[in-house]
Amino acid sequence: MLKLGYALAAMLVLGCSSPQRRGPASPCERAATNIRRVFDNVMVEQPADKRPPPDLGADVAAVVLDRCTADAWPAEAISCLTTAADGDAIEACAKRTLTPAQNDAVDDAIEGLLDDATANDPIGEGMEGGGGGSKGLGGDGAADDPCGGDADGASDDPCGGGE
Repeated sequence: MLKLGYALAAMLVLGCSSPQRRGPASPCERAATNIRRVFDNVMVEQPADKRPPPDLGADVAAVVLDRCTADAWPAEAISCLTTAADGDAIEACAKRTLTPAQNDAVDDAIEGLLDDATANDPIGEGMEGGGGGSKGLGGDGAADDPCGGDADGASDDPCGGGE
């Protein structure tokens, strides 16, 4: 009988000390998790010397979760972003389902993260896609070239043709 008491006490202690489970993930959490998965998969394909810091994917997911919640993204956007299989699909979802203000807010926040990640690489020679430009969910990827190259190829090159 004493052994049964110890076993029950041990089960109670173990049961009470285990992490409490939360309810199911919110729709915004599911969208952010998928975007992080896609982001991390793209980054793994980059050469080791061009990869961003390993926690950048988590930071992107946190921004997406924050903007999704704060800006009350529509269900259609969340659903689309939750199932998007690659970066092109994410960008298409964002452009098609988010308002311009929602898209700008998340793009600006993600661009800030990328700017921070490439701060030691100001012209973008390290991380693929670094060195400026809009790289958020619905960004067009047009570079803010410090040497004057515009997205349309026009150039007012203050570098005189050199980098």
